[in-house]
Amino acid sequence: MTISDGSPTFVIGPNVSQHNRAEVEQLLSTYTPKKKTVNIELYIALTDEEPIFHKPRRLPFAERDIVDAQVDEWVKNGIVEPCSSPYASQVVVVKKKDRKSRVCIDYRRLNRKLIKDNYPLPLIDDILDCLQNAKIFTTLDLKNGFFHVAVNERSRKFTSFVTHNDQYQFRRMPFGLSTCPSTFMRYINANFRHLISKSIVLPYMDDVVIPAAN
Repeated sequence: MTISDGSPTFVIGPNVSQHNRAEVEQLLSTYTPKKKTVNIELYIALTDEEPIFHKPRRLPFAERDIVDAQVDEWVKNGIVEPCSSPYASQVVVVKKKDRKSRVCIDYRRLNRKLIKDNYPLPLIDDILDCLQNAKIFTTLDLKNGFFHVAVNERSRKFTSFVTHNDQYQFRRMPFGLSTCPSTFMRYINANFRHLISKSIVLPYMDDVVIPAAN
C-alpha cells in the first residue's frame, strides 16, 4: 500500500496486519516533526594565514551543465552563496556507483592546513554490542546530513570554491573537509544525547540504527 499526498511516498509492506497498518497510516498523516535547535556550527582554523586559491578547473561542457544545475539548487536552498573570498578550491564531477554524477569540491590542499578536530566518532564494536539482544532494526540514512550544520560566518570564506563562471562559499557544512565528520557527530550527539545514552538510537555519522526487542 502506498500513501502519498504530495509529500514523500510511504510504502507499507503487505505483511503488516490491518491493525498495525491503521496505526502507521494515522501516524504518517498526523505526525509533525519536532524542531530542536542546538548551537553547533562548523568552525575552521588553519595552521597559517596564507590563502589557497585555485583557478577554475577546465571541465567538459556536459559537466559544466551539471555543475551549474547543482550550484543553482544549492543557492536556491541556502546551502551556498556568492562570495569574493581570497580562498578557492576547485570543483570536480565524479561518478557514483549508480553512474549518476555528483558535484564535489576538491579540498585536499585546504585539508593539509586544517587544525584537527579531535571529537571522537562512535566505536563500531560498542554499537554492535548494543544490537545483540535486538530482533527488530530500523535503519535511517539522513539525507544530506552535513547540510543540517551551519558554517560559522567567519569560517565561510575557507569553504569557497570556483566554477567556470563564478565563486561561492558554503553556508551549510560541505562534504570533503577533514574536520566535518567530528563536527557532525558533535551535532548528532547534541540532538539525540538522551536517546543515545539509553541505546535507543545508535548513530554513526548520517546512518542511524534504532534497535528493538519486539
